[in-house]
Amino acid sequence: AGEPSLARSPSSRHLDERAQEDRLRAASVVVKRLIEDPAARTRLMERAVQRLHNQLDPGRMRDRDGSRDRRS
Repeated sequence: AGEPSLARSPSSRHLDERAQEDRLRAASVVVKRLIEDPAARTRLMERAVQRLHNQLDPGRMRDRDGSRDRRS
């Protein structure tokens, strides 16, 4: 892939790097929490499955509020 950031000033390139570092830090915090917290992992998986179902069948009823709990 090309490097569009090379055309920009060094300061904006530096800002891009800082923003990327911030995103990486935030992501690592999330990953650490998912590793340590099985409940968070379960919620994340359920949300991902829900999103997938909604994409495959947009007319389907959404249960984002968790009213239909599958862990019975």
